Amino acid sequence: MKKNNKKKRNKKKNNNNLTIIGILLIFFSVVLIIYAMAKTINISNSTTIPNDYIVVFNGGVGEITNSTYIYKIDNGDINHGFTYINTKNTTVSYGSSEWSQKITDKGRVDNKDEIFEEAKKNNAYSFVSLPEVDVTYSIDDYKDMFLN
Repeated sequence: MKKNNKKKRNKKKNNNNLTIIGILLIFFSVVLIIYAMAKTINISNSTTIPNDYIVVFNGGVGEITNSTYIYKIDNGDINHGFTYINTKNTTVSYGSSEWSQKITDKGRVDNKDEIFEEAKKNNAYSFVSLPEVDVTYSIDDYKDMFLN
């Protein structure tokens, strides 16, 4: 009789151990999945802006501004189009001189007029700057230069 009770207790212990191991495996699996999802979201919301843009439209005031970066697509066609990256730029804290930049949208436009429309939709329609040039241009001045 004592041997049967001992066997039952051992069997219960083994079942409890398997249950604990199962719960731990599920827990670590869930943690791993959440970590992978967070990494994926972080990559897709990357704030790294490629530096080969041809122009950047800027707008907004104070602690919140918007930018639209324009990239030329060169695939050998005459009407190659453009890609854009829209960003929202905010100061890290009120009054700070440090800025945080978040990509809000990416896309493609087929012609030059659509570039201006996209910048306007992103509220980045105050002034234009070119890479490696310290001069800013008004939207109208840039339109005259770019569309002609």
